[in-house]
Amino acid sequence: MFVVATLATLAPTAAFSASATVTPTARGQTNLTSA
Repeated sequence: MFVVATLATLAPTAAFSASATVTPTARGQTNLTSA
């Protein structure tokens, strides 16, 4: 279960980091869309 919890925590963070890196200028819009 620990591995599952870790993946569940890291997955959204990695996705956010990737999107923020690919589209830094639209990061604000991405945050609003994701939320």
